[in-house]
Amino acid sequence: MHPPLPWECLRSVLGWAGLCTASLTAQSTWRSPGLLWPGASQLVFDTGLGRPLAIAQLDIVHALVADAWPRQSSIGAPSGTSPGNLSSSFDPLRDRLVVMHADASLASRRTRVWEWDRTRWTEGASQGSPPLLDATAFASCFDPVRGTILVGAPSAVSSPMGTWRWNGSTWSQLASGGPSRRNSFAIAADTARNVIVLFGGNNSAGALDDTWLFDGTNWTRVFPNTVPTLGSLNVVHMASDTVAGGVVMMSGNLVWRWNGSDWQSLPSPPESATFSSTVRNRLAFDPALGRVIHLGIDTALHSFDGSAWQPIAAASAPILDAAGIEVAWDPHHNAVMTRNALGTWHWTGTRWRAMSSTHRPGPTAQACLATDLARSRTVFFGGRDPNTNTPSVDTWEWDGSDWTLLATAHSPPPRERAAMSYHAARGELVLFGGRALTGSFALLADTWVFDGVDWTQRFPLHAPSARIQHGMADDERRGVVVLFGGATQTDTWEWDGNDWRLARASAPSPSIGGRTLAWDLVRQEIVLVGASASHEPTTFVWNGIDWLSTPAPGLVGWDVSAPLATDRARGVLVFPRIDLFAPILEYSPELDAALVALGPGCAGSSGVPRLASPTGQTPVLGTAFPLEVSQLPMTAAAIGLLGSSSTSFGGTSLPYDLAPLGAPGCLLRVSIDVETGLAASGDPRAWNIALPGAPWLCGHRIHAQVVVLDTAANAAGLSLSNALTLVLGLR
Repeated sequence: MHPPLPWECLRSVLGWAGLCTASLTAQSTWRSPGLLWPGASQLVFDTGLGRPLAIAQLDIVHALVADAWPRQSSIGAPSGTSPGNLSSSFDPLRDRLVVMHADASLASRRTRVWEWDRTRWTEGASQGSPPLLDATAFASCFDPVRGTILVGAPSAVSSPMGTWRWNGSTWSQLASGGPSRRNSFAIAADTARNVIVLFGGNNSAGALDDTWLFDGTNWTRVFPNTVPTLGSLNVVHMASDTVAGGVVMMSGNLVWRWNGSDWQSLPSPPESATFSSTVRNRLAFDPALGRVIHLGIDTALHSFDGSAWQPIAAASAPILDAAGIEVAWDPHHNAVMTRNALGTWHWTGTRWRAMSSTHRPGPTAQACLATDLARSRTVFFGGRDPNTNTPSVDTWEWDGSDWTLLATAHSPPPRERAAMSYHAARGELVLFGGRALTGSFALLADTWVFDGVDWTQRFPLHAPSARIQHGMADDERRGVVVLFGGATQTDTWEWDGNDWRLARASAPSPSIGGRTLAWDLVRQEIVLVGASASHEPTTFVWNGIDWLSTPAPGLVGWDVSAPLATDRARGVLVFPRIDLFAPILEYSPELDAALVALGPGCAGSSGVPRLASPTGQTPVLGTAFPLEVSQLPMTAAAIGLLGSSSTSFGGTSLPYDLAPLGAPGCLLRVSIDVETGLAASGDPRAWNIALPGAPWLCGHRIHAQVVVLDTAANAAGLSLSNALTLVLGLR
């Protein structure tokens, strides 16, 4: 619960005179927007939902909606099963997603089956002797004739491959023997010929390129004229093609079709990167399109039209470089941005969106990225080419549409792992430290500022020690830049534009900060992601004196190489990481606006005045929030009251009974901090409240009530409307 919004803040918020000086805080927590991780998901098509599904692990399922992959409701599944040990298929007859895995926690490696009904996971029963599989040597597919088919190598090394059928309740073994024991193979149903096709994989002797067919009883090896070439990782992906017939197979970026007697080479999709060896399958058949679809490692989706791969959904994730991610705010697009050697990307809150540009910096790791808010330019500096280790002293600017290489008269020496922050109080960028990329490669302790035209080295009386991997962020409320930690340091410094001040000699507990430092618009504090004394991921906030640990539910792991960025439009902090299951986390308050009933009014000569939102809207910050009052005399004066409190006013408790004043049954329910005269006549009468687009107000409450001057109502000559509470939000 937020503290009451002080009346002087309320008047300031609504455009009245007054200075808001109170410390306003909001409860925040970490959330995952469910971004699809680009490197480890399996693809199936949900025929009932009519959408492709991507499965990262048993409790993480995404469905394609437009260009985004929102995470779906997923209740009841065990967590922690990696996608490399899963094999997924969709059963259209039973309308279930079926996922199989060999339980490595059991000595027997019993095969477990989980089924998802788009809301809840249910573990399948084990009647009929479930197979005991090697956790990395099995594959499954849906066969419309025989149901869900599983082929795998039993956990006993000497045992032959086996084939089983799962009908939703019972296992039955169909065959034993056939293909030799192997890993990373794939199977799919050739529906035109009612057979299961198996190809490839690898064993201790190397890659395998044999083709096998299963007719429901026996496996038969066939010898086609054309033998597909495997990609560099020898991983095979396969899908049925029920329209064109046969099976489509992919290994690396090489694509083949089985036509019943031979393999035919097909064009490769636009993406040339190879698949991770942990991924089971990135091919599926879309019956709505009548085409095989392919999920790229950048999460772009393409379909094969018989001659070429056509885009369905744009890439929604940049391939982030583990050697160093940079993020900053782009005021032109109201989005957090990042960049890599391939381009510039914006985070929309649900997906990454690629931006085209004529120019861009080349491959660069361990560089600095920060936004000059006064000039609306994002500045990129330093780092090195990760392929050649060539240092860079280039300064680039992003103007919202293109990158420009600036010709500055001066420049900081080449460096990596420095920190850079905008300093709003001085209208300039501040850069500190890093590791030199020439000479002795020493750690640096120099301070530079950039005014949009040139770099200037500053020589303050005091300065932090030389360091790398530190974090810096602008404390916009106090007008200083805060620097925390480094690879071996846990001290905190503040830069006022002229000198550095040691604000705290050490962190309150063993903490690793890295670059995970940013300004929280809602809390009006610096936020740090680090590790607690027990080395669990923890969030700290800086109050100008000390780092205070705050609960961090939802924060999964921590990564000192990952930065934080402030999303100034949505009032959240964005934390992109090189992480398998939660590549994006957001630190945010409760964002939802709400209109809540506070209490009833009292009757006048036309009934009880009714205060409501005529459009059903909620009080979203940055909008004109409409209210109207009805059931009042046509010519009676009406005054809207806004209050910061519903519990006290002027030392008196609320609600306040007006019966002693001659208005029996009338209760004043809001403090009278702002008064607004409504239209002189009419029923109903509009009351529009202009709410500022200030994210720091998110979660705070304003209370509203209307007093009607109705001489016929009672001895006091007034009636009151019902009272409402406006919970301010961003959506």
